[in-house]
Amino acid sequence: MEKISINQDEAIKIAEEHIKSHGLGIKLTDVELVSDNDNTKLIYYFTSEGEAEDLRELAKDLASTYKIRIELREVTS
Repeated sequence: MEKISINQDEAIKIAEEHIKSHGLGIKLTDVELVSDNDNTKLIYYFTSEGEAEDLRELAKDLASTYKIRIELREVTS
C-alpha cells in the first residue's frame, strides 16, 4: 500500500480556502493525518463561535481534494 504524506501547513491553507468559499464561520486549530491498517483519514480540528454549521459540503470538497476520508471535529475550551 502506498504511504500518504500530507503537508500540515498546506492542508490547513487548502481547508481555509474552502471554508472561505463556503462562507463558514469556523476557525481551524489543527490537522492530523491518521493511518492505521488500511484506514487513512485526515482529521481537521476547529472552533466555532456561532451556531452549529452544516459542514458536509466542506468535508466533500476536502475528500475530493485528498482522496481520503475526512473528519471535522469541533474542539471546545
